[in-house]
Amino acid sequence: MSMRSLRNRACTQFGCRSQIRYRLSSSRVFHLSQTLRSPGYVALLEALIQARKAHGWTQRDLAARLQCVRSWVSKVECGERRLDPIELVVVARALGLDPAALIDVAARATPIGHTVT
Repeated sequence: MSMRSLRNRACTQFGCRSQIRYRLSSSRVFHLSQTLRSPGYVALLEALIQARKAHGWTQRDLAARLQCVRSWVSKVECGERRLDPIELVVVARALGLDPAALIDVAARATPIGHTVT
C-alpha cells in the first residue's frame, strides 16, 4: 500500500484532529519530521482548528478567506503540510488571532529539552 493510500485512509478513518494524534503514535508509517509531530506543533494546529470552528467556518470558508483551495487548509490542519512563518501570520489574521499568541501556544507546549533533529 502506498504512503498516499495510508495517509488518506488514516484521514478518512480518524479525521484531521485525530490523525494528528495517530501520526504521533505511528511516525514509523508516515515518516514525519520531528517538529511536525512535536507537542508544540500539534498544539498550534489544534489552536487553529479550534479558532476556525469557533467562528463556525468550514475548511472551505477559511480557504475562501485565504484565497486558496480547501485542500491546502485540510493538509495544514492534518499536519501533512507545515506552515511557514508568513503563512502562519496570514492564517492567524484570517482567523482574527494574534500570531504572537499562537507562537506562545506552541512555545508553552514545547518541552524545554526539545531538539530539531
